[in-house]
Amino acid sequence: MNKLIFPKFSEKKEFTTENIGGKAFHLSKMQLSGVQIPYFFVLPTNIINEILSPIRAEIENLCKSANKKNLVSVSEKIRQKIVNLIFPEILKDEIYEACSNHFGENYYVSVRSSGVSEDGSKYSFAGLHDTYLYVNASQLISKILETIASAWNFAALSYRHLNGITSSNIQYAVIVQKMFHATKSGVAFSRNPQANLNDIIIVAGYGLGEGIVAEKVETDTYLINRASNKINKTNAVKKNALTFEDNTLKINNISHDLTTKFVLNDEQILQVANQAKKCEQLLQAPADIEFSFNEKNELNILQMRAITTISVSEVKILDNTNIVESYPEISLPLTFSFAIDAYKNVFKNTFSAFWISPKLYDKYLQVFENLIAHYKGRIYYRLDNWYKMMALVHTSKKTIQSWKKAVGLKYSESNIKKSSITKKFKIFVSILRLLLTYKKSNRTFFSEFDENYKFLKSYKNKLSSPQKLWKHYKQSAKGLFKPWYRTLINDFLAFKNFGYLQELSLKYKVTDKEEFANDLLCGTKNVESAEAVLKMLSIKDFIIKNKDSKSLFSLSAKEIMTFYNNKKYADLFDQIKKYVEKYGDRTLEELKLETPSLRKNPISFIQLLKNQLLSKSSESSFLQQQTKIHTKAHNQFLQVLKWYNPRRYIFKIVYSLSAYGLKNRENMRFCRTRAYGQVKEIFEEIGKMMVQKNIINISKDVFYLTVNDLENFCTKNDYASKIDVVAKKKKLFKQYESLNLPDRIMYIGEEVPDLEEEIEDINQSESNIYKGIAVSNGKFCGKVVVMKKPDFNISAANKILISKMTDPCWVFLMAQSAGLISEKGSLLSHTAIVGRELGIPVVVGISQATSIFKDNDTVELNGNNGTVKLIINCVK
Repeated sequence: MNKLIFPKFSEKKEFTTENIGGKAFHLSKMQLSGVQIPYFFVLPTNIINEILSPIRAEIENLCKSANKKNLVSVSEKIRQKIVNLIFPEILKDEIYEACSNHFGENYYVSVRSSGVSEDGSKYSFAGLHDTYLYVNASQLISKILETIASAWNFAALSYRHLNGITSSNIQYAVIVQKMFHATKSGVAFSRNPQANLNDIIIVAGYGLGEGIVAEKVETDTYLINRASNKINKTNAVKKNALTFEDNTLKINNISHDLTTKFVLNDEQILQVANQAKKCEQLLQAPADIEFSFNEKNELNILQMRAITTISVSEVKILDNTNIVESYPEISLPLTFSFAIDAYKNVFKNTFSAFWISPKLYDKYLQVFENLIAHYKGRIYYRLDNWYKMMALVHTSKKTIQSWKKAVGLKYSESNIKKSSITKKFKIFVSILRLLLTYKKSNRTFFSEFDENYKFLKSYKNKLSSPQKLWKHYKQSAKGLFKPWYRTLINDFLAFKNFGYLQELSLKYKVTDKEEFANDLLCGTKNVESAEAVLKMLSIKDFIIKNKDSKSLFSLSAKEIMTFYNNKKYADLFDQIKKYVEKYGDRTLEELKLETPSLRKNPISFIQLLKNQLLSKSSESSFLQQQTKIHTKAHNQFLQVLKWYNPRRYIFKIVYSLSAYGLKNRENMRFCRTRAYGQVKEIFEEIGKMMVQKNIINISKDVFYLTVNDLENFCTKNDYASKIDVVAKKKKLFKQYESLNLPDRIMYIGEEVPDLEEEIEDINQSESNIYKGIAVSNGKFCGKVVVMKKPDFNISAANKILISKMTDPCWVFLMAQSAGLISEKGSLLSHTAIVGRELGIPVVVGISQATSIFKDNDTVELNGNNGTVKLIINCVK
């Protein structure tokens, strides 16, 4: 007789699916990986084959005769033959001894199936084979035979028949496992197969797990966001629990105080969620687990299997990380159609820079045409396509990690495969070439941009006909798109060098904080975002020093505008006009084509200046703060890495390249802002032309159309009315505004699942302390102003500004504030960079911050350790 298999004492080579079946194989894998499960042993397939050997030929003959009509009778005949077998005495003794040794006297065990085909990546056989709970010594052998017989029960044979799986030579093992006395149990899927795959879904009820999987008891449902651990709960009225009493499994009523109470608390929910993710890693596939808690609230995992209906290779990922800075909340159709075309053209030109063949581009055309997605009015990255695209250039997990870190991705779904030596060498040489021509390439970009931008601005000479205006737009777009790949190369190298700078800062023990790299880069000269703030503060200083101007700004913004051409205030308004001309495209939500620029709406800038006058910031304090932060970091670097240390010069090179790359990243983004500002004006001019043809009611309705609609109007004389189309879209997008959608959506198929509006379930911290990412040092205790939607009319002067995210123009609002808290962000986000430049404490990554805190709440913001504390009494 062959031996029983124990996870702790048997040899690892014995733990194969063919030897112990799928379910036991997964149990062994969990136990060996530290997952807490009830102890068990296995009757492997060779033992079961020996038990069945007297009747095996008869079983095979019956299976050959099986068809749709006689499956029930065939199944019953096989069952009778198995349960009436004479069990080998030697094996009986071994099993009884094993139970006594490992489970103690008066034990109870579960007897469970473990077919070789069971719980596989393709077929699960979920619930088809029989499991017996609370089996004692007197029942043990009969239940083992009953479990073996279930391999040929009607349900299992039907499943095999429907899926084209052979019923010949079925291989089977049996698990004998210590009974876990559960008080609450449930099932968890590491991916929610019915909706957003980015959610873990848990259902839980009272009593034994068999009651939950058999749907005999009521259950609560929990959705857990994989990245943020945000929990959404659905409570059910619970009445029943499956329990073991008087040697019988029975459905009993639960106590009244539990009927409306959630089965699991938040800590237990996250415990289960983490185990589901761990099991997913072990399976290398989405996991379905069964779990239980006992009366001591100890968690045990009872089973894991792959979710066979989800193919990881087919999963699509929508993620708004980073892109939400450019396109927060609702973006209208014209904005999206323009953006998706821009992404495709820009990355097409980038390919050639890395010596990737046009044939490969054609192969990945669907990837490049779908780099972003529009869902219920929000713009998301199609992150699965980004991973595919980045894998063509990035040849290691480390470089992908640097990219993810730079853009602020909290949770990865990428699976970078090893690159060939040839590919690595080709990419290495192409990057080396780009490095050698790096600065020349950037100079070329700015030179070409100035030329193309000047041509783009000349659109007013083409207003005589839609055809001429469209031709001008297409020529301008082509000229702008062609060199734009240089911005991506700059970003690519900037991210890499910044990652190296962080790495070397820690490796060379210059600091123990990642954000040190930002401090070192603070105050980099000729950065457009900082220059815009400085110039605004310069105008503010002028207003404060000039008696007439200061008096003027005691009026409302609307009243101030009536003096716009008054000679008495010529010096002031001359500065404002020059500012608006140069920086007028920089506004809140500036990349949305439907958002008017400051140039088109100068009253917004006047209001911004009024609010800025309430703050303590000045041009000199801004520069002093920059100098202070940079000097402190620079001196620290010099003290640690002495002049004779070779590492000092390696560090300086990386630091210099980082500063250069990040400065150009900001300036290139400002170029994009300027280009988008002119495109807005061109499209609105086309809107005016469409109004003249009665195609739309007002020029701004053009933003509810698409680029194709505009092209058809301009080039194909498509004058069909779009009034009804626009009206329907306006109504639809108005409905979208109230939705609170996930940051990440994962799904399979062509259509994004129609997700219901998420109910915000704010997990209030018992200590009122919330942990985020510290990106700018300092502390401040004071009132908060919550901005769910950007608005220049709201003053954040000397308050802590709380937002969902920031875009480049938030710098004007941040310049008023005493600190900043953001739901999103990373060390390289605008929030982080500008916060450091301003010298105010900044914490990012506080999930649901705009819902947790209310206007005029008092908080203690700690930019040193990344905490935000809601407090009653504040001592400054």
